[in-house]
Amino acid sequence: MNIKMIEETYMGTNMTIVTKNGNKIQGELLKAGEDTGFLKLKTENGIIMVNTNAIESMY
Repeated sequence: MNIKMIEETYMGTNMTIVTKNGNKIQGELLKAGEDTGFLKLKTENGIIMVNTNAIESMY
């Protein structure tokens, strides 16, 4: 998934990310690093880094 579509205005918003394996991760978007290829989400269980290649969809 191309994370260039994620603008800085989305930082701090709650999102649900669905991975290609079908896992759903809900949390607050902390950082989208174009150089690293990861998204950081703050969830109930802590901070999770998701590889952008593993993302099926976001809403």
